[in-house]
Amino acid sequence: MNGKTYWIAIIRRIISILLLIFLVMQTLIVLLLSADIDDFEIDEIHEVCGFIFLGLIVAHLLTHRKSLKSLLKFKN
Repeated sequence: MNGKTYWIAIIRRIISILLLIFLVMQTLIVLLLSADIDDFEIDEIHEVCGFIFLGLIVAHLLTHRKSLKSLLKFKN
């Protein structure tokens, strides 16, 4: 494996792990919010985690764009 492929594989793993962590965090925060715990910090944390989660989704799509192109390409 050459250097570029090695680093891309590491970045993909890191992004995937972070996506999982932030998905779990968002789910727990939503459960806390639905339990009517009115705490100002939870709303702020939920908002910040949401923006980070969206950024990670975009980064995930960018790092996997070649495989996504092959999946979405139509063959005649």
